[in-house]
Amino acid sequence: DVKIILPTDKDLYFYSDFGQTTFTFSTFDAANDSFIKQDQLNCYKKFRFENIKFVNSHSHAINIESALEVEIVNCDLSNNGWNKDYGDKLAFIKHYTHTQSNLQAFYSSSEVGTGGAIIIKNTPVVSISQGNINYNKESIILENCGIGGKVFISRNQVINNLHGVKVINCENVTGYNMAYAGNASNGLEVTGGINNRFALSVFQDNWGSDVVTDSVANTKFRDNDLTNSNKSAYNVDGTVSNDSAFLIKGMIARPERKFLLEI
Repeated sequence: DVKIILPTDKDLYFYSDFGQTTFTFSTFDAANDSFIKQDQLNCYKKFRFENIKFVNSHSHAINIESALEVEIVNCDLSNNGWNKDYGDKLAFIKHYTHTQSNLQAFYSSSEVGTGGAIIIKNTPVVSISQGNINYNKESIILENCGIGGKVFISRNQVINNLHGVKVINCENVTGYNMAYAGNASNGLEVTGGINNRFALSVFQDNWGSDVVTDSVANTKFRDNDLTNSNKSAYNVDGTVSNDSAFLIKGMIARPERKFLLEI
């Protein structure tokens, strides 16, 4: 079950000395939901997590439906949404010739859960920094964040997850000094939104595209290193992977845009 339900009527902060606090479930089971959860809309409180390790949740380790501000600093999130006892995960990630049927069977198996590391929605101010995010199903999902505020994702290692980072209908996002590497689909997906920028980051050895944009506006990419993408013919869920390092999609963008995409 969920370990901690965050309140909607007060701010809450979780601090630890580095390496001293771990949230974990002993078994990988659908009954083991999230470690941290705020599942109500219209929450206007602040939550902060620092120097904490989150391991082996079936759903998202940190699951925020809404907040005024969320800050996650120097946290390790691993094996969330992907059974920690799965075996040699690095060998799975480095094996680029899985068959489509094998991947489909794996992705629908009990080894893969419903969540991942972090999902944050409907939050104007977000900061995720200095994190190690690896061997999760989903890594980071941000949806409807940064509206009337700012989002910073920086100095995180997003490595060897089943899915890379997803930024959906967000505004005022700055992503910099990131490593998106070895993810078994795309490294970074940006869908919709406006006034977002991504810079000074490394994209390497992702199975699909390093970057996918879809219907974005006023979005910039600067000084990024894209290397050895398209490692696999298929994404981890068995869908056909993209055959380009940077894929630009979409026919619709925000009407107030000044431009679509700058690379």
